[in-house]
Amino acid sequence: MRAVDELLKAKVLLPAIKRPADFDIVEFFSEYGRYIAHLAIVIKNDHGEVFYESSCAPCSMENARKLKTCLDLASALDIEYTFLVYCFSDTVLSKRFGVVREGVETPPFDFRKFICPNKPEYRQYLSEIIREIEELRPSSIVLMDVRYPWRNFCFCKRCRSEFAEYAGSPTILTSSHYLLEVLQQYEQYYEMWLEWRSKVVSEALAEILSKKKEGIPVYVEIILDPVSEMYKGLVEFFAQDIEKMAQFVDGFMVNLFPYSGVPNERVTIEILEPLLATNKDVRIFYEGKIDDRAIKVLRYISSKLESERVFINIGGQK
Repeated sequence: MRAVDELLKAKVLLPAIKRPADFDIVEFFSEYGRYIAHLAIVIKNDHGEVFYESSCAPCSMENARKLKTCLDLASALDIEYTFLVYCFSDTVLSKRFGVVREGVETPPFDFRKFICPNKPEYRQYLSEIIREIEELRPSSIVLMDVRYPWRNFCFCKRCRSEFAEYAGSPTILTSSHYLLEVLQQYEQYYEMWLEWRSKVVSEALAEILSKKKEGIPVYVEIILDPVSEMYKGLVEFFAQDIEKMAQFVDGFMVNLFPYSGVPNERVTIEILEPLLATNKDVRIFYEGKIDDRAIKVLRYISSKLESERVFINIGGQK
Protein backbone atom coordinates (compact mmCIF):
# COMPACT_ATOMS: atom_id res chain seq x y z
CA MET A 1 0.00 0.00 0.00
CA ARG A 2 3.05 2.29 0.33
CA ALA A 3 3.14 3.17 -3.39
CA VAL A 4 -0.59 3.90 -3.32
CA ASP A 5 -0.19 6.03 -0.21
CA GLU A 6 2.49 8.13 -1.91
CA LEU A 7 0.54 8.47 -5.16
CA LEU A 8 -2.65 9.52 -3.39
CA LYS A 9 -0.75 12.16 -1.44
CA ALA A 10 1.00 13.29 -4.62
CA LYS A 11 -2.46 13.63 -6.22
CA VAL A 12 -1.46 11.30 -9.07
CA LEU A 13 -4.27 8.84 -8.28
CA LEU A 14 -7.79 9.33 -6.95
CA PRO A 15 -9.46 6.92 -4.52
CA ALA A 16 -12.50 4.76 -5.28
CA ILE A 17 -14.29 3.08 -2.38
CA LYS A 18 -16.40 0.04 -3.27
CA ARG A 19 -17.48 -0.94 0.26
CA PRO A 20 -17.63 1.95 2.75
CA ALA A 21 -18.20 -0.55 5.59
CA ASP A 22 -14.67 -1.91 5.05
CA PHE A 23 -13.08 1.42 5.98
CA ASP A 24 -12.58 3.57 9.02
CA ILE A 25 -13.92 6.59 7.15
CA VAL A 26 -12.86 9.16 9.74
CA GLU A 27 -9.31 7.80 9.84
CA PHE A 28 -9.16 7.73 6.03
CA PHE A 29 -10.16 11.38 5.73
CA SER A 30 -7.84 12.38 8.56
CA GLU A 31 -4.88 10.95 6.65
CA TYR A 32 -5.81 11.74 3.04
CA GLY A 33 -8.51 14.40 3.13
CA ARG A 34 -6.14 17.31 2.56
CA TYR A 35 -4.73 15.67 -0.59
CA ILE A 36 -7.92 14.47 -2.27
CA ALA A 37 -9.78 16.61 -4.78
CA HIS A 38 -12.19 13.95 -6.02
CA LEU A 39 -13.53 10.68 -4.60
CA ALA A 40 -15.51 7.89 -6.30
CA ILE A 41 -17.75 5.76 -4.12
CA VAL A 42 -20.17 2.92 -4.85
CA ILE A 43 -23.79 3.74 -3.99
CA LYS A 44 -25.38 0.63 -5.51
CA ASN A 45 -23.30 -2.53 -5.47
CA ASP A 46 -23.39 -5.58 -7.72
CA HIS A 47 -25.23 -7.54 -5.04
CA GLY A 48 -28.20 -5.21 -5.54
CA GLU A 49 -28.00 -3.16 -2.34
CA VAL A 50 -28.00 0.62 -2.23
CA PHE A 51 -26.11 2.59 0.39
CA TYR A 52 -28.81 5.13 1.24
CA GLU A 53 -32.40 4.99 2.42
CA SER A 54 -34.38 4.14 -0.70
CA SER A 55 -38.08 3.88 -1.41
CA CYS A 56 -37.56 1.14 -4.02
CA ALA A 57 -34.27 -0.72 -3.47
CA PRO A 58 -32.89 -2.89 -0.64
CA CYS A 59 -30.50 -0.95 1.59
CA SER A 60 -27.32 -2.03 3.36
CA MET A 61 -27.65 0.05 6.53
CA GLU A 62 -24.03 -0.44 7.63
CA ASN A 63 -22.74 0.84 4.30
CA ALA A 64 -25.39 3.59 4.32
CA ARG A 65 -24.16 4.91 7.68
CA LYS A 66 -20.57 4.90 6.46
CA LEU A 67 -21.57 6.57 3.20
CA LYS A 68 -23.32 9.40 5.05
CA THR A 69 -20.20 10.00 7.15
CA CYS A 70 -18.10 9.94 4.00
CA LEU A 71 -20.30 12.48 2.19
CA ASP A 72 -20.45 14.76 5.23
CA LEU A 73 -16.66 14.81 5.50
CA ALA A 74 -16.19 15.24 1.74
CA SER A 75 -18.56 18.22 1.74
CA ALA A 76 -16.81 19.76 4.73
CA LEU A 77 -13.43 19.42 2.99
CA ASP A 78 -14.79 20.60 -0.39
CA ILE A 79 -14.03 17.24 -2.04
CA GLU A 80 -15.99 16.26 -5.15
CA TYR A 81 -17.70 12.89 -4.95
CA THR A 82 -18.84 10.68 -7.80
CA PHE A 83 -21.31 7.83 -7.35
CA LEU A 84 -20.71 4.44 -8.98
CA VAL A 85 -23.96 2.61 -9.76
CA TYR A 86 -23.80 -1.07 -10.72
CA CYS A 87 -26.63 -1.48 -13.19
CA PHE A 88 -27.09 -4.87 -14.88
CA SER A 89 -25.19 -6.79 -12.23
CA ASP A 90 -27.57 -7.38 -9.33
CA THR A 91 -27.49 -10.67 -7.44
CA VAL A 92 -30.77 -10.04 -5.63
CA LEU A 93 -32.89 -9.45 -8.74
CA SER A 94 -31.01 -11.81 -11.05
CA LYS A 95 -33.27 -14.57 -9.76
CA ARG A 96 -36.14 -12.76 -11.49
CA PHE A 97 -34.49 -10.99 -14.43
CA GLY A 98 -31.31 -13.00 -14.97
CA VAL A 99 -29.57 -13.62 -18.28
CA VAL A 100 -29.65 -16.95 -20.12
CA ARG A 101 -26.44 -18.36 -21.57
CA GLU A 102 -26.26 -20.63 -24.60
CA GLY A 103 -23.07 -22.11 -26.01
CA VAL A 104 -19.78 -23.29 -24.57
CA GLU A 105 -18.08 -19.98 -23.74
CA THR A 106 -17.84 -19.02 -20.08
CA PRO A 107 -17.06 -15.42 -19.02
CA PRO A 108 -14.07 -14.90 -16.69
CA PHE A 109 -16.37 -13.85 -13.83
CA ASP A 110 -19.59 -14.96 -12.15
CA PHE A 111 -22.21 -14.15 -14.79
CA ARG A 112 -25.06 -15.46 -12.64
CA LYS A 113 -25.47 -12.05 -11.01
CA PHE A 114 -26.19 -10.37 -14.36
CA ILE A 115 -29.57 -9.01 -15.41
CA CYS A 116 -30.73 -9.12 -19.03
CA PRO A 117 -30.63 -5.51 -20.34
CA ASN A 118 -33.77 -6.29 -22.33
CA LYS A 119 -36.08 -6.19 -19.28
CA PRO A 120 -38.21 -2.99 -19.27
CA GLU A 121 -39.29 -3.45 -15.64
CA TYR A 122 -35.69 -3.55 -14.43
CA ARG A 123 -34.70 -0.56 -16.56
CA GLN A 124 -37.47 1.46 -14.92
CA TYR A 125 -36.26 0.30 -11.51
CA LEU A 126 -32.80 1.65 -12.30
CA SER A 127 -34.27 4.94 -13.52
CA GLU A 128 -35.93 5.36 -10.11
CA ILE A 129 -32.61 4.75 -8.36
CA ILE A 130 -30.92 7.40 -10.51
CA ARG A 131 -33.72 9.83 -9.68
CA GLU A 132 -33.22 9.16 -5.96
CA ILE A 133 -29.44 9.47 -5.85
CA GLU A 134 -29.54 12.79 -7.68
CA GLU A 135 -31.02 14.19 -4.48
CA LEU A 136 -27.70 13.40 -2.72
CA ARG A 137 -26.03 15.92 -5.04
CA PRO A 138 -22.99 14.06 -6.40
CA SER A 139 -20.66 15.89 -8.77
CA SER A 140 -21.22 13.09 -11.30
CA ILE A 141 -22.65 9.59 -11.70
CA VAL A 142 -20.97 6.58 -13.33
CA LEU A 143 -23.14 3.75 -14.63
CA MET A 144 -21.25 0.47 -14.32
CA ASP A 145 -22.06 -2.78 -16.15
CA VAL A 146 -24.42 -1.28 -18.75
CA ARG A 147 -23.85 -4.26 -21.02
CA TYR A 148 -24.41 -7.91 -21.70
CA PRO A 149 -21.99 -10.05 -19.68
CA TRP A 150 -20.46 -11.83 -22.73
CA ARG A 151 -21.15 -12.49 -26.38
CA ASN A 152 -23.20 -15.66 -25.78
CA PHE A 153 -25.90 -13.75 -23.87
CA CYS A 154 -28.78 -13.37 -23.73
CA PHE A 155 -30.93 -16.21 -25.01
CA CYS A 156 -33.95 -15.66 -22.80
CA LYS A 157 -37.39 -15.96 -24.36
CA ARG A 158 -37.72 -12.20 -24.89
CA CYS A 159 -34.30 -11.83 -26.50
CA ARG A 160 -34.79 -14.86 -28.78
CA SER A 161 -38.18 -13.61 -29.94
CA GLU A 162 -37.17 -9.98 -30.50
CA PHE A 163 -33.92 -10.87 -32.27
CA ALA A 164 -35.70 -13.31 -34.59
CA GLU A 165 -38.14 -10.54 -35.53
CA TYR A 166 -35.27 -8.06 -36.01
CA ALA A 167 -33.53 -10.54 -38.33
CA GLY A 168 -36.65 -11.17 -40.40
CA SER A 169 -37.59 -14.49 -38.77
CA PRO A 170 -35.37 -16.80 -40.87
CA THR A 171 -35.84 -20.54 -40.38
CA ILE A 172 -32.56 -20.84 -38.48
CA LEU A 173 -33.92 -18.54 -35.75
CA THR A 174 -37.31 -20.18 -35.39
CA SER A 175 -35.72 -23.06 -33.47
CA SER A 176 -35.76 -22.66 -29.71
CA HIS A 177 -32.35 -24.34 -29.53
CA TYR A 178 -30.03 -22.20 -31.64
CA LEU A 179 -26.74 -21.26 -29.96
CA LEU A 180 -24.09 -18.59 -30.42
CA GLU A 181 -21.96 -21.14 -32.29
CA VAL A 182 -24.80 -21.61 -34.79
CA LEU A 183 -25.09 -17.86 -35.37
CA GLN A 184 -21.33 -17.63 -35.91
CA GLN A 185 -21.63 -20.06 -38.82
CA TYR A 186 -23.77 -17.49 -40.65
CA GLU A 187 -21.89 -14.19 -40.90
CA GLN A 188 -25.01 -12.24 -41.80
CA TYR A 189 -26.93 -13.34 -38.72
CA TYR A 190 -23.96 -13.03 -36.40
CA GLU A 191 -23.43 -9.42 -37.48
CA MET A 192 -27.15 -8.78 -36.98
CA TRP A 193 -26.89 -10.38 -33.53
CA LEU A 194 -24.15 -7.93 -32.56
CA GLU A 195 -26.09 -4.98 -34.02
CA TRP A 196 -29.29 -5.94 -32.24
CA ARG A 197 -27.61 -6.41 -28.88
CA SER A 198 -25.90 -3.01 -29.09
CA LYS A 199 -29.27 -1.50 -29.95
CA VAL A 200 -30.78 -3.09 -26.81
CA VAL A 201 -27.99 -1.79 -24.59
CA SER A 202 -28.17 1.74 -26.00
CA GLU A 203 -31.94 1.80 -25.52
CA ALA A 204 -31.47 0.50 -21.98
CA LEU A 205 -29.02 3.32 -21.25
CA ALA A 206 -31.48 5.91 -22.53
CA GLU A 207 -34.27 4.48 -20.40
CA ILE A 208 -32.14 4.36 -17.25
CA LEU A 209 -31.55 8.09 -17.68
CA SER A 210 -35.13 8.92 -18.68
CA LYS A 211 -36.04 10.42 -15.28
CA LYS A 212 -32.74 12.16 -14.66
CA LYS A 213 -32.78 15.90 -14.24
CA GLU A 214 -30.39 18.17 -16.10
CA GLY A 215 -27.17 19.27 -14.44
CA ILE A 216 -25.33 16.25 -13.03
CA PRO A 217 -22.91 14.74 -15.59
CA VAL A 218 -23.28 11.01 -16.29
CA TYR A 219 -20.53 8.64 -17.39
CA VAL A 220 -20.81 5.04 -18.54
CA GLU A 221 -18.21 2.35 -17.87
CA ILE A 222 -16.50 0.56 -20.74
CA ILE A 223 -14.04 -2.30 -20.33
CA LEU A 224 -10.67 -2.58 -22.06
CA ASP A 225 -8.97 -5.91 -21.42
CA PRO A 226 -6.94 -8.34 -23.54
CA VAL A 227 -9.28 -11.15 -22.45
CA SER A 228 -12.20 -9.41 -24.21
CA GLU A 229 -10.02 -8.25 -27.15
CA MET A 230 -9.63 -4.66 -25.99
CA TYR A 231 -11.60 -2.11 -28.06
CA LYS A 232 -12.82 -4.72 -30.57
CA GLY A 233 -14.60 -6.53 -27.76
CA LEU A 234 -16.80 -3.61 -26.73
CA VAL A 235 -19.43 -4.45 -29.34
CA GLU A 236 -18.72 -8.15 -29.79
CA PHE A 237 -18.53 -9.16 -26.13
CA PHE A 238 -20.46 -6.45 -24.30
CA ALA A 239 -22.78 -4.87 -26.94
CA GLN A 240 -21.39 -1.42 -26.15
CA ASP A 241 -21.37 0.84 -29.21
CA ILE A 242 -19.67 3.96 -27.91
CA GLU A 243 -20.96 6.16 -30.76
CA LYS A 244 -24.55 5.25 -29.88
CA MET A 245 -23.95 5.48 -26.13
CA ALA A 246 -22.22 8.85 -26.46
CA GLN A 247 -25.59 10.39 -27.38
CA PHE A 248 -26.84 9.87 -23.83
CA VAL A 249 -23.81 10.49 -21.60
CA ASP A 250 -21.25 13.17 -20.84
CA GLY A 251 -18.28 10.84 -20.85
CA PHE A 252 -16.79 7.38 -20.35
CA MET A 253 -15.14 5.63 -17.43
CA VAL A 254 -12.57 3.22 -18.88
CA ASN A 255 -12.23 0.17 -16.63
CA LEU A 256 -8.75 -1.16 -17.40
CA PHE A 257 -7.81 -4.84 -17.24
CA PRO A 258 -10.47 -6.06 -14.77
CA TYR A 259 -10.13 -9.68 -15.99
CA SER A 260 -6.48 -10.10 -16.91
CA GLY A 261 -5.32 -8.27 -13.80
CA VAL A 262 -2.03 -7.50 -15.56
CA PRO A 263 -1.49 -4.08 -17.14
CA ASN A 264 -0.98 -4.48 -20.85
CA GLU A 265 2.01 -2.49 -22.06
CA ARG A 266 0.96 -3.04 -25.67
CA VAL A 267 -1.89 -0.52 -25.46
CA THR A 268 -1.50 1.78 -28.44
CA ILE A 269 -3.03 5.08 -29.41
CA GLU A 270 -4.94 3.29 -32.23
CA ILE A 271 -6.94 1.39 -29.61
CA LEU A 272 -7.84 4.63 -27.87
CA GLU A 273 -8.62 6.73 -30.97
CA PRO A 274 -12.34 5.81 -31.16
CA LEU A 275 -12.79 7.08 -27.61
CA LEU A 276 -11.02 10.32 -28.44
CA ALA A 277 -13.20 10.70 -31.54
CA THR A 278 -16.34 10.96 -29.39
CA ASN A 279 -15.04 14.27 -27.96
CA LYS A 280 -16.34 13.18 -24.58
CA ASP A 281 -14.59 13.44 -21.24
CA VAL A 282 -12.77 10.22 -20.32
CA ARG A 283 -11.88 8.91 -16.87
CA ILE A 284 -9.97 5.80 -15.86
CA PHE A 285 -10.79 3.13 -13.29
CA TYR A 286 -8.27 0.49 -12.22
CA GLU A 287 -8.97 -2.26 -9.69
CA GLY A 288 -5.70 -4.19 -9.88
CA LYS A 289 -2.58 -4.00 -7.74
CA ILE A 290 -0.50 -0.86 -8.05
CA ASP A 291 3.16 -1.49 -8.82
CA ASP A 292 5.78 0.20 -11.02
CA ARG A 293 4.50 -1.48 -14.17
CA ALA A 294 0.89 -0.54 -13.46
CA ILE A 295 1.86 3.08 -12.76
CA LYS A 296 3.78 3.26 -16.05
CA VAL A 297 0.82 1.97 -18.07
CA LEU A 298 -1.75 4.12 -16.25
CA ARG A 299 0.32 7.24 -16.85
CA TYR A 300 0.73 6.38 -20.54
CA ILE A 301 -2.99 5.76 -21.10
CA SER A 302 -4.11 8.78 -19.09
CA SER A 303 -1.75 11.02 -21.08
CA LYS A 304 -3.06 9.68 -24.41
CA LEU A 305 -6.66 10.11 -23.29
CA GLU A 306 -5.84 13.51 -21.81
CA SER A 307 -7.46 12.28 -18.60
CA GLU A 308 -6.53 13.70 -15.22
CA ARG A 309 -9.03 11.50 -13.36
CA VAL A 310 -7.47 8.10 -12.62
CA PHE A 311 -9.43 6.26 -9.92
CA ILE A 312 -8.14 3.15 -8.18
CA ASN A 313 -9.99 0.75 -5.93
CA ILE A 314 -8.16 1.39 -2.68
CA GLY A 315 -9.84 -1.61 -1.10
CA GLY A 316 -7.92 -3.83 -3.51
CA GLN A 317 -4.52 -2.48 -2.40
CA LYS A 318 -4.36 -4.04 1.07
